[in-house]
Amino acid sequence: MLKIAICDDEKVFRDNINKYVAAYLNEKEISYEIDTFSSGKEIIDLGIEIKQYNIIFLDINMDDVGIVTAQKIREYSSEIYIVFVTAYINYSLEGYKVEAIRYLLKNNTNLEASISECMDAILHKMNLVVKKKKFKFNEGENSCCPGRRLS
Repeated sequence: MLKIAICDDEKVFRDNINKYVAAYLNEKEISYEIDTFSSGKEIIDLGIEIKQYNIIFLDINMDDVGIVTAQKIREYSSEIYIVFVTAYINYSLEGYKVEAIRYLLKNNTNLEASISECMDAILHKMNLVVKKKKFKFNEGENSCCPGRRLS
């Protein structure tokens, strides 16, 4: 099961990211759990428990701690996929310092497509394979997922 955190000080963006990620994972038939946080301090206060997350969508320009949140995440784990989601392009270079996998613009009309592409890249890097097979019967087609593998 994928554990995902969404950390953004704007509720509308937390909700949108949650909706897009959930739709993507439901379509791929991948089990998941999503937690949301309204500040970087909330997620930092988890301490070592932050390691439970595979992916963290993080607003880089939050009032309270911003990029410091990503730096703290890296102190606990280098294996968490950090995705910056922000309205400000001028912070993009900061993402390289904490090895963010993507930098997505909030105000992009294609945010949903950007999140889908980002999730494709992450699942590829995680070597998560979801195989679906279709079987044809006289009554119609049926899909089956014989196995999922996390390696």
